[in-house]
Amino acid sequence: MIEIEIPGFGQVRLEHLVSDFTGTLSVDGILIPKVEARLNKLSEVLKVYVLTADTFGKAQDALKNVNCEMHILTGENHDVQKEEFVNKLGADKVVAMGNGKNDRKMLKAARIGIAVTEGEGCAVDAIMAADIHVRAALDGRLADIPSREDPVFGLAVPTTAPDVPNGVLDPRSTWADPARYDAQAKRLAGMFRENFARVADGVSDAVRRAGPRV
Repeated sequence: MIEIEIPGFGQVRLEHLVSDFTGTLSVDGILIPKVEARLNKLSEVLKVYVLTADTFGKAQDALKNVNCEMHILTGENHDVQKEEFVNKLGADKVVAMGNGKNDRKMLKAARIGIAVTEGEGCAVDAIMAADIHVRAALDGRLADIPSREDPVFGLAVPTTAPDVPNGVLDPRSTWADPARYDAQAKRLAGMFRENFARVADGVSDAVRRAGPRV
């Protein structure tokens, strides 16, 4: 089990990972580098399921060394089949990953839905249904990138990232008047702290310390 407390999102207790295969864990039917090791690591705390129509006929071989349970989808309405699978597990205990239009329903049903954009892209419907949208996280390209600490929010902000112009990673530099950005950031931080005060007594010290610095 993975247990996470997310301000504004609530207490999350996850027991299952349900993932699409083609375009999410693989490109052209070939498992993305490092995904095998990461799935096996996750399988130590979550039961891992892979749902796929196996478009390229390579899923079984690609996943042979992964500690997961694979389900081949047949017939029609794969979106409904995936949603029903998540619901049978107990949707509030599921984190789901996918990239296709037929993943949208399971992403929406799951406690946490993650839309993944890899080489085959990601359907708009999947992005809209998900709680999180990721790019490059699965193959480890974000593991060792440099970062800086945001002085207001205390977050680790990448200074460079694959396929992302460096300029947009520093939002302050995109404002014509940096002083206005600073004022707005402090205002937003104050709003966060004011709102968070309503639940602060019910969370751990670690969560409280993770808030804005001002």
